[in-house]
Amino acid sequence: KATVSVLNCHASVTSPLLAPMRRTRLRERRPHGRLLRACLCVICFWLGWLVWHGGLWGAPRRTRRRAAGVGVEHAIEERVVSACAGGNTSGPCVAPEFSAAEWREWGALVAASGCNPFDVPFDPVDDARCLETIGTASTWTELRPVPQTDDARTIKLEARWGADPRLRLLIKLPQRGFTLEPYNEVAAFAADRVLAGGRVPPTALAFLPIARLRDVAAAHDPESGALLRPMYTDIEGIESFREYVEEVVIAHAADAGLLPYCPGCEVLPVSVQLFVHDVRKLTDSVYAHPLTFPSDGGKRASWRRHLAAADREFPAAHHVALLWESYAAVFDYVMGNRDRAPDKNNFVVGGCVGGGCAGSPGPRHPGRPTFVLLDNGKILSELDVKSRRPNPFHIMLTAPDAEGEFCVFDRGLVEAVAAVPPEAFPDRLRAVLPAAAAQVIPDVLLEACGARLETVRAQVEKCVSRYGRRSVLRS
Repeated sequence: KATVSVLNCHASVTSPLLAPMRRTRLRERRPHGRLLRACLCVICFWLGWLVWHGGLWGAPRRTRRRAAGVGVEHAIEERVVSACAGGNTSGPCVAPEFSAAEWREWGALVAASGCNPFDVPFDPVDDARCLETIGTASTWTELRPVPQTDDARTIKLEARWGADPRLRLLIKLPQRGFTLEPYNEVAAFAADRVLAGGRVPPTALAFLPIARLRDVAAAHDPESGALLRPMYTDIEGIESFREYVEEVVIAHAADAGLLPYCPGCEVLPVSVQLFVHDVRKLTDSVYAHPLTFPSDGGKRASWRRHLAAADREFPAAHHVALLWESYAAVFDYVMGNRDRAPDKNNFVVGGCVGGGCAGSPGPRHPGRPTFVLLDNGKILSELDVKSRRPNPFHIMLTAPDAEGEFCVFDRGLVEAVAAVPPEAFPDRLRAVLPAAAAQVIPDVLLEACGARLETVRAQVEKCVSRYGRRSVLRS
């Protein structure tokens, strides 16, 4: 139970796969049965109270008062006070550096916007209000480009919410080589909510006036040297940021037919996501784990072998991290994401290690570190076992003789998968997707997600029959 709150394994849906595990109601027929039942009721009441308030699992459950926008600042203050109260949860706990008064101010922002950047995993109760807040381009201020990096080729923008600039937003644009990236980001958010994960921040589809984008490009064109990497500009044959935006983004979107019909108001479809503070790569966090380990033959074996170890020792030192790798691998397999690995697009909120932690910008995440699914622009792709970073579930399913059979699953994710009939999964995605996104994303890609979901269910059943639930379903 130590890692349940870290991986959000407390799904409320009872899985058909787990049906034999359900407890039956106690039937006491002995003379003192009434007294025993009364004692059990008292014990269950206090256990329930402790779980609800984080006394057992170390992370307080989110109060549903926020659905009505009442008492949000008090809920955040309670979260901060009890953030480090539970000593059983895996991972170090960071005490918030803000005062109680400052956190109450953050609570007022959450109450006004419906967006809580510190609430990971995210509560779907808040999604509707937050999406409404961030999804209107006219409320964005302080737009500025995000520089390219060696492992981040696409042009992105950062913005602030006009009513309170502390609320930051990340905007992704369609561009050459990443035509459907904004739609994919929104689809990843939809899939995360259908599978009850809460690991993708609220992500909306919005429409940015092209004139405003051109103004941003012109204003930051003198910074082209800092914003663009030669390794990418050489490929495109472009030298300035302004030209890059015009040719790689706007012209490409027009050629791809993505610009909606809007006489006199040219707009570009973009995704806008709630910015999460204190995020870092998994390899720079407390959950970093070895990418290889010594094998019996004296060679170095991939970390993926641990996910085939349902009948062997699961390494306790990296239990949380490896179980997260299993969660991410299954999610990415279902959604066709071939762009994530332990050292690529794999992020932790909180849990910074090393000398650069104290100087990191923005507030630190209060409480224990946990995981977040970011950079999902390459989902709905065709998986390839020969790629540089193949999906672990896919490669171990395709070639089990090489690394073993993928048989370690996150219990909460399996419960969510079992609750969604594969044939209904595409329709459930469409129900959550914005209409403009559902019209652009080809049906065949969503249908493929449903087929891969069926493959996951079949693999779970196979592993459970071979090794038993206790070894296969972890938490």
